[in-house]
Amino acid sequence: MKIYFPQIIQKSDFNKLCDNKNLTYKCEKYELLLSEEGTFESKNNKLYKLNFIDKPYKYLKIKNSDNNFLLDESIIERNEYNKLPFNFDENYIEKYTFSLSEEDTSPLKLIIENIGNNMYDIYCHIDDKKKSLFSLEDLSKFYSLVHKNNK
Repeated sequence: MKIYFPQIIQKSDFNKLCDNKNLTYKCEKYELLLSEEGTFESKNNKLYKLNFIDKPYKYLKIKNSDNNFLLDESIIERNEYNKLPFNFDENYIEKYTFSLSEEDTSPLKLIIENIGNNMYDIYCHIDDKKKSLFSLEDLSKFYSLVHKNNK
C-alpha cells in the first residue's frame, strides 16, 4: 500500500535527505519500458510485465494536524515475461528506499524514484505483511523530514 503526502512536492533537497543522520537508505536501479503491449520492468536481468489493479483510494487524517494523506491500495502484479516488445520507450529509474534507522522494524518506508535528475514519484510504502505494526508517528516523521527539505 502507498501513502501519498498531502501536497505535491515540486522540489526537495534530495542530497539533504541522503545525508540526514536520522535516515538510512538503499538504492535500486531498474528500467521501465512503456509500449502498446503494456508496461514492463527490467530488473536484475529479468523482464516483468506489470498488471495494474486499481482500487479506490482513501484519506488518512492525523490527529491535531490539517493534513489528509492519500492511501492507495492499488496493486501492481509483476509477472515474468520472455518477449521484449518491438517498440517501446525506456526510462531508467533510481529507486531510493529510506528507513528511519538501520535497526528499523517499521513496515513504513519512504520511497523516492528519480528519472535522471528529476523526481518521478515520492510516497511512503507499507509492507503488507507487517501492516499491523504501522505507526502514524513514523508517517509524521517522514512527512516533516521531507517538507523540511522542501524549502
